[in-house]
Amino acid sequence: MRARFGRDNPAGRLARRRVIAGAVAGGVGIAAGVGAASWLNRNPLPSDLEIGGVKLGGLSPGPARAKLERAVAGWLAAPIRFSASQGDWTPTAADVGLRANYREIFMEAVRDPGRGGSHPVTFDLEESKLRRWIDGLGRTVLVPPVDAKIDFRGGQPRVHHARSGSGFDIRPALATLRQGLAEGRLEQQQIPLTAIAVEPAISDSAADAALGRARELVSAPANINFPEGAGGWQIGQLELIGALIATADAGALRVGFDPNALPTLSQIDSFISRPGTPGDIEFDPETAKVSRFELPIQGRRLDSQGLVGRMASELTSESRQVEAPVLYDRLTWTNPMAEQLGIVAKLAEGDSTFLGSADYRIHNIDVGSEHIDGTLVLPGETLSFNEALGPIEYDRGFVDGLVILADATEFAIGGGICQVSTTLFRAAFWAGLPVLERHKHLYRVYYYELGGWPIGFDASIWQPSLDMRFVNDTPGALLITRRFDRRRQTLAFDIWGTPDGRQVEMADARVSAWVDQPEDEWVINPELPAGTIDQTEHGARGAYASIERRVQRTEEEARQAAFHSSFVAWPNRYMIATDVARSIHPEEYINWLKRVGEESDGQLLHRFQRPIAEEPPPVTDPESEPEPAPWPVADLEPHLLAQIQELEAALADLIAAPARDLG
Repeated sequence: MRARFGRDNPAGRLARRRVIAGAVAGGVGIAAGVGAASWLNRNPLPSDLEIGGVKLGGLSPGPARAKLERAVAGWLAAPIRFSASQGDWTPTAADVGLRANYREIFMEAVRDPGRGGSHPVTFDLEESKLRRWIDGLGRTVLVPPVDAKIDFRGGQPRVHHARSGSGFDIRPALATLRQGLAEGRLEQQQIPLTAIAVEPAISDSAADAALGRARELVSAPANINFPEGAGGWQIGQLELIGALIATADAGALRVGFDPNALPTLSQIDSFISRPGTPGDIEFDPETAKVSRFELPIQGRRLDSQGLVGRMASELTSESRQVEAPVLYDRLTWTNPMAEQLGIVAKLAEGDSTFLGSADYRIHNIDVGSEHIDGTLVLPGETLSFNEALGPIEYDRGFVDGLVILADATEFAIGGGICQVSTTLFRAAFWAGLPVLERHKHLYRVYYYELGGWPIGFDASIWQPSLDMRFVNDTPGALLITRRFDRRRQTLAFDIWGTPDGRQVEMADARVSAWVDQPEDEWVINPELPAGTIDQTEHGARGAYASIERRVQRTEEEARQAAFHSSFVAWPNRYMIATDVARSIHPEEYINWLKRVGEESDGQLLHRFQRPIAEEPPPVTDPESEPEPAPWPVADLEPHLLAQIQELEAALADLIAAPARDLG
């Protein structure tokens, strides 16, 4: 509500009206607006200037300001009379919420020397301040209502009942003040105050409801679960009861806990809190790989206020579990490049096991994965496994081993490297990265189904024609690191980067069109120690496999892809020493001896397909396996034994004879 006072209300009469607005120190407002002392020495104000009936003409701004402030102070100090059957009261105009608005008028006159004449002052009524004064008066001279409340002392919450009371009705007083402001005659009126019955803000029923909630909150100990599966803590009933509080909220009592009364919170905080450590990345330009990587650790601490809030809202008689909320510090880095890359979390991992692999295979897996370790893939870039690995060459650490060539397994450099490409493919799969190129193996390789991985979750490479490639479609760079465990015979790749909220799942894994596994195959190798049977290939049934992946970015955006594999049926293959062949397959041994004699090549391997007559020795830990013992000599039929002895003697003579000049 506003009133206006101008020339027709001179300053002397305004002192009686006292319709000033709230306790605003006008001089402070003016001083803040006009600034430096030089302002006080400006030219005098217009000679006919009046503000609110206060003559300011001819004065410089400084003295004019002081004069106007004195008038304002007098207006604010004048009494306003309130009257009720219980008595009369005379608060000042400022006490009941009146305030004067004159700063803008005064500043306009200072800025514009031609702005003279008489200008009114407007007055506002701050109704909330009037209400507070009347309510306070009512509590002093009347019997106010008493709200229902809960007493938590003594460990047994109980309700203190509400009681009706009386207070002054603000509505008649407010209407009279508004009318007086409009007519400019407040000093001629008494503001009426009428006592009325007042009900309590918090009823008994509200307190009873809060009491029931309080009992539910402390019905049993509260279990506080720590983040990241780091355990938890229990707060006992007695401590919960001692920390109960109830606060009024819009006619209701809200029951909660006082964090200052829960000493266990400091113990919980000591378990959750940790200091942050900066992350670090160092790039080696010679190898084009990351040579050092330290993930930043985010400092954290318990959000005590948030925890008591969750306890108050989530604890029920049935559920006593609450997740502890945590406040995290900002991540820090040791250098700008590390921060710019945005590598802050592990996005996914892929693993595989090479249990039972030959030494050459373990060696190549170690060397190959080490070449991949530290690979950095920038946003939008495509990773080529072959490029990241580099050439498979002897001078880069690779050795010969069994590889799949066409429809056979042969010795060549880099045997076992597909274990590395398969493991990285699995990491890219679970990171939800688009896979541009992936090839399956000719047959189902035994190692890639160990550990519960489904059929078809492999990736074959052959330089330079077959590759495995995927794209970094995340908002930050990707870093690939390896975990190689020779003792456990496992390999894993971790992909680090910037999380973007994508969720990855294996939507389906199907296998169909089974083909029976062929009979076992045996290869006689004269270079093997006596008694040796080595399984070089693990047979498997042929099949068609399909693995589907679903990548969910948002509720609206999802991407699905399938990886198909068609595997041929494959036999178990063994390499056996000559004494083993002589004992269990004499006919094939004889054929081998004949071929050796014909080719004059003691290194000739002889492959044959036939079920073995006896079970081979069990596979043991290669680190503790003793040298194989010679295979026991079988009781051969006389004609076979005679033929074998004749061929062996001829072969011995051939080997012992001097080399002939063939040229």
